[in-house]
Amino acid sequence: MTMRGKPDISSFIEGAGAAEKSPKSDRKAGNVTPPVRQKGLRLPVPLLTALRLRAVHESEAQGRRVTEQEIIITALQSYLDIKI
Repeated sequence: MTMRGKPDISSFIEGAGAAEKSPKSDRKAGNVTPPVRQKGLRLPVPLLTALRLRAVHESEAQGRRVTEQEIIITALQSYLDIKI
């Protein structure tokens, strides 16, 4: 301990080198996702119900979890004729 009663942080500083060597991201080369922002939308209840049901049916059909967000993104990409 130092004079003011604070703990000695030299061991923490010495261990910091190991943290610097760890990979900063597990992204694969070429697999860069675009930045994402959140947008709150007010949608009619029947549309939300249909979206939830579609997510369930797609999840069963594909054998993996399909989110409502994935369905919305796919639909908007198709409608706006863009690829992300």
